[in-house]
Formats: sequence, structure tokens, C-alpha cells
Amino acid sequence: ISAQNAIPPEKLDSLAELCIQCLSSQDPMLVVASLRCLISTSQCKKLSVDTLKSIIQSKNRTLQLVSYMAI
Repeated sequence: ISAQNAIPPEKLDSLAELCIQCLSSQDPMLVVASLRCLISTSQCKKLSVDTLKSIIQSKNRTLQLVSYMAI
């Protein structure tokens, strides 16, 4: 969605916070979608190193690859 429609700058922070909250979900596809959203909106800088480490250590290969893209 963010690629098709520009997100208003004033909503980027709240969107990033929502995505970061979703990273603790047990649903790996929700985590992947959240990471992709952060990447597409250039909000990866808001991710903590510990969060990225835990996702990279996941057994889910898709999660690992998307987290490498966020770095």
C-alpha cells in the first residue's frame, strides 16, 4: 500500500510504532508484513538491534531474509 499511495509524513511515526508492536506477534507472516512495511517506509532505523537479532535467530527462513533487508 505504501508503494502505491504516499503516506502522509505525520502518520509515519504512528505506522512505524504499530509495525514495531506487531514484531512480537507469534504469527510469522504478520512479522514479515511489519518488517516489509518498515522497509518500504524507510523506518527501519526505529528497530532495535535486539529485535533484529531475535528475528534473525528465528528458524523461519523468510523472517531471517526480511530482517537482513531491514539492516
